Amino acid sequence: MGSGTFSINVGPLTGIGSLSMHVGRRLHEFNFLFRRGSPPDLVWDLSHVEPRHMSMAGLTAFLALAQRLRQFTGHASPAQIRWDPDVLAFWDDIGLLDIADQHDLFVWPRGVMGGYTRGIGNPYTKILVFAFSDAEVPGVTDPSATEAWKNWKRDLVQEDISLRCGSLFRHRTGMREFPERVRVHVAMTTAELVENALLHGRSPAFVGLQRSPVGVTATVCDSGCGFRDSIRHRLDQSGDTLVTDMEALLIGSLINREGFGLRRAIDNVVDRDGWVVLSSFGAEVRWRPRLWAAALRACMQAGLPWTSSIRSLIQGAEGSTRSVDYSSGYCRQWQHGLRGARVSFEIPLRPEHGRE
Repeated sequence: MGSGTFSINVGPLTGIGSLSMHVGRRLHEFNFLFRRGSPPDLVWDLSHVEPRHMSMAGLTAFLALAQRLRQFTGHASPAQIRWDPDVLAFWDDIGLLDIADQHDLFVWPRGVMGGYTRGIGNPYTKILVFAFSDAEVPGVTDPSATEAWKNWKRDLVQEDISLRCGSLFRHRTGMREFPERVRVHVAMTTAELVENALLHGRSPAFVGLQRSPVGVTATVCDSGCGFRDSIRHRLDQSGDTLVTDMEALLIGSLINREGFGLRRAIDNVVDRDGWVVLSSFGAEVRWRPRLWAAALRACMQAGLPWTSSIRSLIQGAEGSTRSVDYSSGYCRQWQHGLRGARVSFEIPLRPEHGRE
């Protein structure tokens, strides 16, 4: 027997932090009821979203979350929305409605989903999904097979992004010329994050891409095992010595010294004065040049897993959810986080400095 209707208000979806703040506690309550054997009837409350205030990161993370809960409920959940043609047109243009229908995520209210004009939004914005398959993704116990699959998948995803999001990279009147090297870095970095989500998260990867006059942003979200379990496995840790979610984010950012891993991806973005935000469960870190330089120094001063250096780095950069230093970078902790891993980055469209 169920426990009645259980509504989760996702808030305005202005970012991943906003989503975590609005849904974290309710998800904790839902999981408790589910484990107790009396799962309630889930309802997604989307009535507080507003046009031109939603972020691609927030929308992408929400779709990954909805897909995860769909696996547990076994059916699409009702969605409460206000009829707003601007909101619906935006969701249609970026592919959100198609993805929701393809994955059977929501039951939309009758008589509300029409009455809007397609194709009037930003053509430089898109959400994609890359499916996970146990049969395709290798286990991590065979390094040679894993490396071969990673290279193959990275190239495949990079090509797919370039083809399906071609308008994102084309020149637009009134906007800066799009450098070819930036296009390559965006596609390559996004492909690396997708490959990580499939291999380590063992979960579908939801990708949000957006170009603005400021730069290009990308978000890759999954609802898999998260950074901590992945790092525990890679470090072969057990018992009371396990790293925390925050330590796992920092170690995961730094552990791969060779190849085109997360460390090199962060390095490329930060070197172009961009930013990278990682979150997993309740932990979140924002990499900017100052904090990234401190992290590189910390990992050079100690061996794996850099426990003492990593903990001092967290203490030096940790901030509250209300007051953080966006320009220098930060580490912060949410009381109730979201399962899985989320990585967002932005590469500015302005004259570059640093190495090519």
